[in-house]
Amino acid sequence: FRPSSTYKWTESVYPSCNMSLVSREGMCNVLEALNIRRLFILGDSLNESLGLSLWMMLLTGEDNPRKSRGFRYAIPCESGFEFVLQYTRNDQLLENDEPVDMDNQMKNCKNYCYPWTAKYMRDPGRTILFANTGAHLKEPNDFRMAVDHFIDTVDNMNRP
Repeated sequence: FRPSSTYKWTESVYPSCNMSLVSREGMCNVLEALNIRRLFILGDSLNESLGLSLWMMLLTGEDNPRKSRGFRYAIPCESGFEFVLQYTRNDQLLENDEPVDMDNQMKNCKNYCYPWTAKYMRDPGRTILFANTGAHLKEPNDFRMAVDHFIDTVDNMNRP
């Protein structure tokens, strides 16, 4: 990976909207103030890249966490607060009991849908959930049905 400061967005259209780089200190301050204990990223390889990029910005110099099915890392803050950055590979946001194994190219939903609901429910702390299917669902109706099913699944979990 390149250092997290390799690229910097320079706003030219709206110069008053400059953004600062994400830092562990800044992320810790915001998450602690909101009492958010976990960032849970669910989806395909695009979301994996999002998680890895965020991980590298927060813990530059650590080993690469790339595991292709998922990872879970505790991020310590100077204040003593700690939050978790977690990713689970699931290309269609679909929970099922069929076997899946990326190493052996064994797909269980026409893609790779690793179980996620138990992982999501395991931690009762406040969580921000990021989810997407990437480009795996090419038909609009398939995408709509997958997202509707996903929203129903999350709603039925009755998390606070």
